[in-house]
Amino acid sequence: MASRQRKDRLAQSGSEEVQLWHGVRTHLRTIERIRLAAQDRSGIAETLRNDLIVLREKRAAGDEYKSKRRRLDDICTELRQKTIEEQTAVDAALEKLGILTALRSSTDPGDHAMTRGSSSSGISTPVSRSKLADDRYGSSASKAKGTLGTTRRSYSTNTGLAGSSLRDSAGAGSTNGALSQPSGSGGSGGASSSAGGVDPARARREALAHQLPLQKGRKVAFRQPVKKAAPGAAGAGAAGGPIAGAGDAAAAAGLLPGEEDGETWIMATVIECINNDRNRYVVQDAEEEGPLGPTWNTTLKAIVPLPESVSTLPPIDYPVGAQVMGLYPDTSCFYRATVQGGGPGILRPTPVSKLIKREQELLNANYQLIFEDDGDVVRLVPAFLVVERPRT
Repeated sequence: MASRQRKDRLAQSGSEEVQLWHGVRTHLRTIERIRLAAQDRSGIAETLRNDLIVLREKRAAGDEYKSKRRRLDDICTELRQKTIEEQTAVDAALEKLGILTALRSSTDPGDHAMTRGSSSSGISTPVSRSKLADDRYGSSASKAKGTLGTTRRSYSTNTGLAGSSLRDSAGAGSTNGALSQPSGSGGSGGASSSAGGVDPARARREALAHQLPLQKGRKVAFRQPVKKAAPGAAGAGAAGGPIAGAGDAAAAAGLLPGEEDGETWIMATVIECINNDRNRYVVQDAEEEGPLGPTWNTTLKAIVPLPESVSTLPPIDYPVGAQVMGLYPDTSCFYRATVQGGGPGILRPTPVSKLIKREQELLNANYQLIFEDDGDVVRLVPAFLVVERPRT
């Protein structure tokens, strides 16, 4: 992806803001027009209702009564449709306002733009933070972090449908619970709070109870383990030694001062459940499936199941400002992102039976995300590739 000069980005950002404000104004005018029309129709409906009450009291259930009743039914149907149109316009206006708020509050994209690397297919892909360590501290940082800074190959998300690979699994019986609920909706944030003394791993298992054990073929976001550094580096062990634990990850990754972690989340496939233990699994890199592809023994702590049906989508959409993980377009890596709008349009908990007919539409509905270290670029990511980032 060709880099742009700062002034070009600012000009584009200003143009986008103008377009968004025009869109908000259009939606507000639509709302006003709908409300005026609805007021007029509501007045007629009230008059008809009073007439029907009078006719019923006179026991005059003839043609006049039937005619007025049919007309009242038609007006009620029309008012219901106008209510839906008004709600759609309100949601669209709020969505654009959310994007405008993010654009106004975003920091200078020139200082935080994510470094990109070219894949073998010619598609630019994100480079992990640990790759930046090479640029600042030279090859010693690269040796210390092992394979963490490897750039992922391209993985297209423009399939148009969630795909049968996400639907062959039979393990979906409920929502994603704490993992998939929007922030502040009683999800894993509250359950895993260290201040509350609740074990995050236990809270996640309870939230996913109805989906466990994860079935063979289930697509997941998987946190790749960090290998121990070579001899001589901080926290080093034997070269090619066992995978480091969570406590060794920061030192082994050669992270820059102040960075939170150097984790890399990739698209993976569940190969098997180990000894029928609902917490332990073998997963394989989705890019390299097959007998020769790399596999890992892992636990639910390093797995986030991807939505594969309406029953595994969040009960309501992630709100604007929610912190999530999304599959960066044209890669097989998940990155932190902030929701700017979009989503399936599930605004309140709804019975699955009412959503099942729209399953593919809901799974493939795009969220608008701004990825961390990616400037203020808003990118579209299907709902089945967006999950809440687990707390550890």
